[in-house]
Amino acid sequence: MRILRYRALLAAVMAAGLLAGCGSADNDPEARQQQMQAYADKHGLDVDVDIRGSGADEQVVIKHNAPGMNALTGKNLDIPDDFPKDVPVHPGISVHAVNSMGVGYMLQGTTREDVQTIQAFYKEKMPAEGWTALAAQPNPVMTRLGFSKGKRNATVTLMAAQGESPTTIQIGVVTRPGG
Repeated sequence: MRILRYRALLAAVMAAGLLAGCGSADNDPEARQQQMQAYADKHGLDVDVDIRGSGADEQVVIKHNAPGMNALTGKNLDIPDDFPKDVPVHPGISVHAVNSMGVGYMLQGTTREDVQTIQAFYKEKMPAEGWTALAAQPNPVMTRLGFSKGKRNATVTLMAAQGESPTTIQIGVVTRPGG
């Protein structure tokens, strides 16, 4: 399990490098897609790059080809169809990473809303979906909300915006052993 988490983290870090490390290629999505794929291939990353749309609606999808795991990173990703329907996703989120590993899911993105607004959303919506709230774990850097439902645990981690940076939301859902 630790190896899979390490691979997921490594894949996300490498994808971030892909997004940051590739120039505009004259802002032509097809040229940028080819440039990003060539960068990944050069660095031994087994990924597929797909760029759709343009401007604010542009979607960049980097699919990591790893056994036993479905990992996507990029920009403006869709919420997967198999993401648990009883786990609300904040409506203002721009999704940048999605991982599923058989025992759980992780979704990460950003929003311009403040931590208090997002925290209120989850404190209202999760119990409405049948989740039991566990103790919140706030600290100066992030707030962590925990929930349980049957054999599953969900964690919502919020990292406050710094200056112009948006607030980061990470949602994790895992099934406990025996579930």
